[in-house]
Amino acid sequence: MTPPPFGEHTIRALATEESFARGKSYFRSGAVSELVRRGDVLTAQVEGSEFAPYVVTVRLREGGVAHTRGVTETRCSCPYDWGGACKHVVAVLLKFVAKPGEVVERLPLADMLRDLDRAALAALLISRAEEDPGLVLWLEAELAVGAPDGFLAGARRTAVDPKPIRRQAEALLSGRNSRRRGWSDDVPAVDEDGVAALIDKARPFLEAGDGRNALAILEPVTEALVPAWLEQADWDETLHEFFPVLGQLIAEAVLMSDLAPGERDDLMARLDVWQGELDGYGLDDHLQVAIDALEQGWDEIGLADVMAGRGRTWPLSGQGDWIMERLTEARLRVLDIGGRAEEFLNLARAAGRHGDHAAMLVRLARVAEAAAYARKQFRSAEEVLLLSQVLKEAGQIDEALELAEWGLTLKAEEDRPMGLSVSRAGCAIAPPRWPGENPH
Repeated sequence: MTPPPFGEHTIRALATEESFARGKSYFRSGAVSELVRRGDVLTAQVEGSEFAPYVVTVRLREGGVAHTRGVTETRCSCPYDWGGACKHVVAVLLKFVAKPGEVVERLPLADMLRDLDRAALAALLISRAEEDPGLVLWLEAELAVGAPDGFLAGARRTAVDPKPIRRQAEALLSGRNSRRRGWSDDVPAVDEDGVAALIDKARPFLEAGDGRNALAILEPVTEALVPAWLEQADWDETLHEFFPVLGQLIAEAVLMSDLAPGERDDLMARLDVWQGELDGYGLDDHLQVAIDALEQGWDEIGLADVMAGRGRTWPLSGQGDWIMERLTEARLRVLDIGGRAEEFLNLARAAGRHGDHAAMLVRLARVAEAAAYARKQFRSAEEVLLLSQVLKEAGQIDEALELAEWGLTLKAEEDRPMGLSVSRAGCAIAPPRWPGENPH
């Protein structure tokens, strides 16, 4: 095999110092076996503290490990959840780099299946599904959302069926198809990566402005998550982090959907019940932004004037809490997705989200205006750095360097200031995600 185009320094950057050191020890001890590469997918087994070896999967790209939205595409069956790659991933990558001759190269899955006809492929799936009940639930959810070869969410003619989504969510949250153990040896581990992937199926619909089909995914996931979390609340460390994300995504879906009054009332009643159950365990207001989106929508007093450029401050009182900030962010996301750029600019400016306002100006090719706005409104080097990155990604290298040079004269702040969430190649409002979405 051709030696990998990256080295140990690339691997070191993926993990904490402790994980890298322990991964190196695992590699040196010979714990890594079954190292197989299929196209851009690397798999291996790593002996660890459990009887069965841990299974590692890494997606490669030219020059290193693949990323999606800045998240490394690595998976491990271990329960590590403290940021960066786990020691098992580190060990696998170190062996991949140091001993390429021990990597077994096999055909990518797509190449293996390419020549099979429909009947043969169906027979394979059915045979496997008879041994793996989880595969059936996964297939039901996948087919409920769309064709396996992908589609444009905005072009979908049929509604997403929420029932398979609910069944898949319950299976993932119960851990009944998981080979891992949870907080005790007798409790299967929740498949949090699977839950995250299921929630992510709503995002293409949101990006296409299809809030109804997004809700058909988000509602059943939330409905399954609430009772599952209540059963585990006493020992949960990360599962609760899904609730703010679901609340934000539901708020976006509601704001872009023309729900009938009865539909709106029914959804609000369910959200009120779910939030009430969470309140009893300290998760106050995690879903409240979705409830507020249903109650207020686009009809909040003064909002229309602000979006039309006739108001200078939002909220009108000049003061808002974190829920109001989240609702404003959801509204900005929907305006962004809908191509309502001027309304976006007016609301962002009135809400003091100066980074988002400037980033949108860059996207509209109003670069000089964005730079002038930044010089007037920005107060920290962090704001300038993020906007400079947006300018760079837009091909405005000279303007990025000039703005960055000016930013060096500003003071750094410990926390990123409110109103700057530029991300994703200059998209002004980043879609909400949970902390540490890929812990490996």
